[in-house]
Amino acid sequence: QKPESIIEFLENNKKNIDKKINSAQTLIPEISKLLSITKVEQEASLFRGVKGIKKILQDMLLSKEFWIIGVSNASVEILGETYWANFNKKRKSNKIKEHLLFNTDFNNTVEIEKSNLSSHKKLPPELIQITEIMIFDNQVAIIVYSGEPLGVIIKSKDVFEAFRKQFEFLWKLSKP
Repeated sequence: QKPESIIEFLENNKKNIDKKINSAQTLIPEISKLLSITKVEQEASLFRGVKGIKKILQDMLLSKEFWIIGVSNASVEILGETYWANFNKKRKSNKIKEHLLFNTDFNNTVEIEKSNLSSHKKLPPELIQITEIMIFDNQVAIIVYSGEPLGVIIKSKDVFEAFRKQFEFLWKLSKP
């Protein structure tokens, strides 16, 4: 064995490594493209108390359309009839479409009429919700009206789409 064979061995390894580097460089744009596609933007925020819930509802009034699953008596008890009457006036003046699925035990104390901007049905009794789920602008708000009201907003197109499909399924099961 010649001492120069070490150099020859290392040069062969260098050529193989150079080929691998070139292959990797050609794959980088494809890998980058795939990584950017799979990146899902998602964000969650927590809101506490009546003011927090009103903030969520205020954001909902900036949308063009919204869907609510499980409209409950608790929302009227906690926020008040006057609040909801004003909310509905703002919604109508902004021409925002609403689609509501009421709990079967909901007592309609606030006037909610059927129109081209408003459609509603009652959920079957076995599907009474303990939360109100509000779906709007690639966001889903889950409101709990017990004790101190609590709300969570999830901003995600995928979550929004999943809850919209759930709403459509429940809509088909519900009665006018």
